[in-house]
Amino acid sequence: MSRYRFSDFAKEIKAEKDIFGNTLLDWQKYGWIGYDDPLETYFMQLDKDEDYPTVWYGIKWLEIKSPYVLTALIEKLFGCGIQFNQEIIDALIDERNDNYQEIEIVERLKEWDNRYRKQTFTFQEEYIKAGFAEKVFE
Repeated sequence: MSRYRFSDFAKEIKAEKDIFGNTLLDWQKYGWIGYDDPLETYFMQLDKDEDYPTVWYGIKWLEIKSPYVLTALIEKLFGCGIQFNQEIIDALIDERNDNYQEIEIVERLKEWDNRYRKQTFTFQEEYIKAGFAEKVFE
């Protein structure tokens, strides 16, 4: 399982707070993103609390299938466009793909990434606030 500091991943955020009221400084100090091998999902979490993350997405199997869905979710949480570190996106993709032996599965995952990279997402507000990364496509 990989973990990258949120501050290294998400750059040039214009918003001062997310939709929950957590500050950008909170995310820069306590935020993480990564890939969870057993759940086969990308995740993001804000660990301000020692007992349990304040915000945590990617806790269900295949909840976030592509780092491009993760970037769209982060933009929704902050309500603005964000510049993301492409090197970390590439490393996350490589880590996920390295989990699979079958070429067919890796090719399907690459197709997902290509589709998601170009896709416009709208996230249902009630799911976001409930902690689920459910989405619908425009």
